[in-house]
Amino acid sequence: MDGGEISFSAIHDRYAQSHFGKHLDGQLRWVRYKPASISGESWIHAPLGVDMNNLKHMPLIAGLTKSYLKHQEPEKALNRTDSQILMLAAQTHDWAEAITDDISFDQKTVVEDEDEATMMLFMLKRMLGGKLSRENLMQVYSTVKDRNSRLGRVFNAIERVGYMRSGLNAWTASTKPRGEVMRGLSPELEAELREALQWLASNVAGNQVGKLLEYAENYRPVGVYLESVRGRISDLFAGMPVAVFDKYPSDGEKGDEQLEQVQKFLIAHKAWKNSKFGGESGRKDIQNPQAAGGVAG
Repeated sequence: MDGGEISFSAIHDRYAQSHFGKHLDGQLRWVRYKPASISGESWIHAPLGVDMNNLKHMPLIAGLTKSYLKHQEPEKALNRTDSQILMLAAQTHDWAEAITDDISFDQKTVVEDEDEATMMLFMLKRMLGGKLSRENLMQVYSTVKDRNSRLGRVFNAIERVGYMRSGLNAWTASTKPRGEVMRGLSPELEAELREALQWLASNVAGNQVGKLLEYAENYRPVGVYLESVRGRISDLFAGMPVAVFDKYPSDGEKGDEQLEQVQKFLIAHKAWKNSKFGGESGRKDIQNPQAAGGVAG
């Protein structure tokens, strides 16, 4: 890459100290699922940790990117330049949200996605224009915004692993005994938080599992990840309360979202059960998901 060695943490720190970064540091992620009765401060300290914060989310994805690079098959490993582009994409991919705000990917419209792409290019030029060549800037931009490009597919796989990680953390927290979901909350608020985390987890599973299974066919690190969490994913599908889908509108601006999300969840569940990760060895101790109070596929 032009310019020699790159300090990815220094790039993040420079952005974090800018007024854009400070604005992003004040933004919450996953806000659709936050109960109105739960304060923003409590949401930040909820079980998902740093992934509740828009600014801190990017170093998290950078860490997942490092893990991806570590677990590549030698014969398919990205070269040094591609690896650097991928790391830069991880550290910068949400810079535009300091202007556009965060919108969860399943809620984002085509227009909103195009607006974010425009702002992403603006932010890259503004923050890195003097440090990277135009060619390298456009490679980073393409990696983030073109999911059909060679590096764009890899980065999309890594982002989806990040979503799945958060969904599983939400599910695990929601299954903790009363008083342990988040300490310091009243029983009523804890119950609301538990339901919110289940809702978040169900959405992630329905929208990410199928695509991650596809990516695992071509990208060894994705398969390594799914293998490491196979029991947790099977638990999520088996134990998800049907009532969680009542939180979706059935007659909203986007139509019957409730039906759409139920269908996505069931399709993802079926794909998981039919995969090498989610077969009988994925979860042997639950034979009847419906008996466990969950959604059966």
